[in-house]
Amino acid sequence: MFSVSALLCTQAMGITISTEGTTDIISGEDSVVVQKDHTVNKIENSENGTFINVQANLTVNSDLSVKQISLSQYDKVCSLTVNGNLTLTPNTKGEGGTLTIAQGESVTVTGTTTLNGWMSQITKPATLTTGKLVVNNQTSTSGTIKANEVEVNHTFSLTGGTISSVDGTAGSFNVNEGGHVWQQGCAVDLDTVVTGGQMTIYKGSFADLTMEDGTLNVRGNFSTGNLTLEGGSVIFNEGTGIDLGGNILTVEDGAVIKLLVTSVDELSDSYTLFKNVGSLADNLNNLTVIVSDYEGKNETTMQLTYNNGSVNATIPEPTTATLSLLALAALTARRRRK
Repeated sequence: MFSVSALLCTQAMGITISTEGTTDIISGEDSVVVQKDHTVNKIENSENGTFINVQANLTVNSDLSVKQISLSQYDKVCSLTVNGNLTLTPNTKGEGGTLTIAQGESVTVTGTTTLNGWMSQITKPATLTTGKLVVNNQTSTSGTIKANEVEVNHTFSLTGGTISSVDGTAGSFNVNEGGHVWQQGCAVDLDTVVTGGQMTIYKGSFADLTMEDGTLNVRGNFSTGNLTLEGGSVIFNEGTGIDLGGNILTVEDGAVIKLLVTSVDELSDSYTLFKNVGSLADNLNNLTVIVSDYEGKNETTMQLTYNNGSVNATIPEPTTATLSLLALAALTARRRRK
């Protein structure tokens, strides 16, 4: 094992690793710049928080908890491997807590990756591979994330790329209370469960999707595997039918869909909520669909039909009794004016 002094160039409040080799421990440095492939058995966070700039290949053989990590080289590919857990936490001034991976860079974490700062970015074609990913502050990705479990407790913007399990087996993507997923074109190949947060979807895809509680805001086209509506609410806001690709739609008692339109009076005869439904696991009578204007006016309960794999909602025609009452009310009003 090389000595620290032979490998590290000490600067004010920081060090630069400019030689290949191994270092036992780096402690209390505000910045660590890695210019050559290197292994560090342990890096201890400084009082102000340590910033690590990876410009080569760095391996850390223990849990790593620092202020900020950046991998963003244009002229060569670099990587970070953490044999343990990785935690990004802001310092006492609220600075940092972010992970930035750009270009073709990669980060591999054998344990859990926890992002506590604003704002971490995984930019296409970068890759983050981790046993579990915990999003505790605003994060965005257009790259590749491989994790057996994703836990969303804050804003998570999915602008592209893929999210899948590490080994190709089934994994989970959980949106908890306080979590808000903005889905704008990412392929999420994990079973997704919304337990109290929000999902706003413009486009993209999911594996199986379960709504236990919270809100699903549909603003575009997206596809999913099996879809289960247990609770919470689904809002169609300029969105079109959810494509189930021949999979199962399960509707449990108490599920609610809200359809927002510019004008209820101008709504077409039928609105497709779900398409390419392979089968219905429960009766559509468990589902309540309410349509209203964007301002919440003219709220009306819709009728549901299932035909050729599509679930459609229509505004019910007035019954004879209802028409008679409306005519009587109009006649009474005319007589009063006279």
